[in-house]
Amino acid sequence: FLPGVAAPFSALYMLGWIGLNTLTEWQGLGHFEGQGRWDDRFSEAVKLVFAARPHAFVIFVIAMLTALQLLSLDILSFYAPHEGSASRGDIAPGQVTAPLITF
Repeated sequence: FLPGVAAPFSALYMLGWIGLNTLTEWQGLGHFEGQGRWDDRFSEAVKLVFAARPHAFVIFVIAMLTALQLLSLDILSFYAPHEGSASRGDIAPGQVTAPLITF
């Protein structure tokens, strides 16, 4: 249970640092005449951050994919029937129930 809950925080941590570095670069670009709209400057800032720190983007993607996998495994293991135990209240061992969370 704990890895599936803790893993997204590592991905959010990396996303926060990428966002902070992008914001710093974006402010450094300024707004000069003929430089383009805000989204052009934002794209330039992301490009500069990626050029300086490509490892942060790779680690973010790996952390996010790992977090999604661990969360899905946590959800599956929570709803999987456990033989020989009725740890979820009045559910008989081996009985499969409908999930409580619906999307």
